[in-house]
Amino acid sequence: MTTPREPSTHPRVTLRQVAAATGVSAMTVSRAFRQGAPVRPSLRERIIETARQMGYEPDPHISSVMRAFVRRGSPHYRETLAFIGDRKPAPATFNALTFQGALSRAEALGYHLEPFWMGEPHLTFSRLNRLLRTRSIRGVLFCPFDLRPRMHVRLDWSRLAVGALGSSLWKPRLNRVQHHHYMGMILALRSIHRLVGDKAGLVLSNLLHTRSQGAYVSSFLTNQADSPRDVLGRIHRYGAWQRERFLAWLERADPEILLCAEPNDVRLAREAIRGRARWRHLGIACLDVSESTPDLAGISQQNTIIGSHAVDLILSEIQHAEFGLPTYPKTLMIEGAWKDGPSLRAC
Repeated sequence: MTTPREPSTHPRVTLRQVAAATGVSAMTVSRAFRQGAPVRPSLRERIIETARQMGYEPDPHISSVMRAFVRRGSPHYRETLAFIGDRKPAPATFNALTFQGALSRAEALGYHLEPFWMGEPHLTFSRLNRLLRTRSIRGVLFCPFDLRPRMHVRLDWSRLAVGALGSSLWKPRLNRVQHHHYMGMILALRSIHRLVGDKAGLVLSNLLHTRSQGAYVSSFLTNQADSPRDVLGRIHRYGAWQRERFLAWLERADPEILLCAEPNDVRLAREAIRGRARWRHLGIACLDVSESTPDLAGISQQNTIIGSHAVDLILSEIQHAEFGLPTYPKTLMIEGAWKDGPSLRAC
């Protein structure tokens, strides 16, 4: 439990004191802490660093009033936040849904969210760095990189408020918002027990196992009545999908229900058992269902909510001038919700 912070006995550092220390006007200091006025990037960085050393913290109430005032005076202006991934996401995927949630939240708060796809021709991290600096973009969200699950990103972090969606951005470690995979598995197992039975078989790719940092497998092994050694044989992890290997595992494990990590796993499993009488009534649940999978029972990961909270995360960093890499990264985990569906009854 976090210990409540004792009120400071020192007078609050004022904006005018920061202005005097940096040799600029109070208005220039105010502009340095927000987008909207032409402040040289080098001057902005010097002001923010001086303010940090002096212990200056913008008053959140005054900041809110000033943002509302600026929006009324310049109705067409919106500060831009960046949403960065490696390619434009397919509909109803994690990246697409979190972008939708982030975009709605950003617009509701008076910001503009712009996507940048690193797979586009000539868009390197070096060029992205220049774009962010030239356009004075301070808030950046990284979504999972589909092609490289443990991506190592190199940018000039010193002037950025940064957050990550999911856990696939390996280096550097950032503040992040993601689905609570461990609790999602517990909820799925409890719901399956209530509706079907205990003997579930887990199907997931090595890629998702890496992205979830082993949380699905760990939770699956430790939250069942059988011993982890017995449960281990009911897990099918795959790299390149092999139909015959999957069917051989299915014969050995003999599950009462298949618990698939992603909709693609459901598709592959259904194709493999199609036409086989023994598995005709095998139920299936999925750990990542959405509106695009209305027939599937399983866990809704609340991906739009994850995107919304991620915007709140980086705006809080901007408001408190918390630029650069966090010393102690924090993770906000969003729990999912169970959704019933006809897939539990038969394939």
